[in-house]
Amino acid sequence: MFRKASGSRLAASIAISPAIAIIFAGHLSPLVFLGLVAGVAVTVLARKHFGGVSGDSFGAANEVGRLVTLIGWVLLA
Repeated sequence: MFRKASGSRLAASIAISPAIAIIFAGHLSPLVFLGLVAGVAVTVLARKHFGGVSGDSFGAANEVGRLVTLIGWVLLA
């Protein structure tokens, strides 16, 4: 019923994210990378402590990444 996200799928999503960030954020794309790092950190912690990544973990990674990015934009603007 449920499949674990493989390391290759995780790596593929991490590789695609910077390309999208550069296209849409332009010169502010390094801030998006901070959000990406924060999201990956949440994912790594979820895998370590819970043995996998659930939809709630992905949602938390999304929100933490968004928060870090927005705080960075506010501090630079």
